[in-house]
Amino acid sequence: MRWLLLIPLFMLTACSRSALLTQAEAEFRRRNPGIEVVKVYSGEGDADHAYVYVRYKHTPVAFPRHETIRELEMGYQRNGDVWTLFHEKTK
Repeated sequence: MRWLLLIPLFMLTACSRSALLTQAEAEFRRRNPGIEVVKVYSGEGDADHAYVYVRYKHTPVAFPRHETIRELEMGYQRNGDVWTLFHEKTK
């Protein structure tokens, strides 16, 4: 029965993560207008740190038919109710 007490905590964490994914995608689109986002998902993290991965299509200007999928790793840190970007790395 004690595990039932964890359900609201899980739901709160899931809602917080989905809001962070939305925030990360919006930030990526603002910085990179016109680039097609393929997938946004979360990786490792804890209550105050989270890593979000944005997969996007990259088309070189010189070779427009050689489209590739790239991935940007974005690290966020929670400060109260606000998630702040502290790390970015293109893979």
